[in-house]
Amino acid sequence: MTAFEISSLVRRRAELRLGVRITAAGLFSFVLGEALALPQSYWAVFTAVLVVQTSVGGSFKAALDRLIGTVSGAVYGALVATLVPHNDALTLGTALFVSLAPLAVLASLNASFRVAPVTAVILLLGNTG
Repeated sequence: MTAFEISSLVRRRAELRLGVRITAAGLFSFVLGEALALPQSYWAVFTAVLVVQTSVGGSFKAALDRLIGTVSGAVYGALVATLVPHNDALTLGTALFVSLAPLAVLASLNASFRVAPVTAVILLLGNTG
């Protein structure tokens, strides 16, 4: 490595640390998911990669927002999946609208709910493919 390359790395120390933290969080969640034999443990890896921020406070806030959005999307999505028939394409489209419309508005009004529509869609469409 040249002196210029080393100096570039030194100047980017914070970014490199963040890259290491993201990698470690992703790998740790993968290993934990495999060790616990969790089905679809890749969601844990996605979550870990998404919530790791440049500061611990930022990571905590992102994790809390993701938890709030995931739980609210799952609860509402489960209610819609239970109460709204969705046996064919037309009724599935209706159930999807009933799931997405209020959650999308909620997500646009409050960033804590950004993941709620995604969770509801996964829950509703997860077994239709």
